Amino acid sequence: MKKAVIFDMDGVLVDSEQYYFDRRMNFFHKLGLSPQNVQMSDYLGLGDKEGWVQLFPDKDQRENAQAQFTQYEAKHPVNFAPLLNPGVKDVLEYLQINGYSIALASAGVTAHINRMLEQCQLKGYFDLVEYGEKLTHNKPDPEIYTTVAQRLGLKPTECVVLEDSVNGIRLLRAPRWKPGQLSRASTSSTNHRPMRFCQIWRRYSLN
Repeated sequence: MKKAVIFDMDGVLVDSEQYYFDRRMNFFHKLGLSPQNVQMSDYLGLGDKEGWVQLFPDKDQRENAQAQFTQYEAKHPVNFAPLLNPGVKDVLEYLQINGYSIALASAGVTAHINRMLEQCQLKGYFDLVEYGEKLTHNKPDPEIYTTVAQRLGLKPTECVVLEDSVNGIRLLRAPRWKPGQLSRASTSSTNHRPMRFCQIWRRYSLN
């Protein structure tokens, strides 16, 4: 029987990945910088540190670009409230009422995770929040999910993980994990939405 649901953040709780990607690419364009990888799929499911390596493999160029972007980001923080995916609160309330443990396991920037929880008013739903940046190995290593299961006092087989990226699903392809993937339905070249959360229960039994 499943006893816990572990959520990824970006692309699952909030539709933030396209926003992050566009913002960074526009910033680099204004600076005249040319990242090595310019496909959003190259970064999905990676931690911030790992994402920057994909952007700029050269260490000096990466550190210069990252320092400038950090200054820009401090003056222009993300507003997560309008990025909250439809149905998220309904599902969290359902899980809470029915006695499931609820955890958040994100590879994202710690400040972003805390801001999202505050702005989207989701903090009270989660029994546990695990920050990939604070672990020895961030995603795409499975340490974050193993750590969450241990902290909840559960076996991986008692947990369902909701991930939206190929990298995220790949790290859970061990028999002990049961990943639920939120398929992306593209309505335009720049507008991506995960499936409605209610569809998860049709595809991934919590029993």
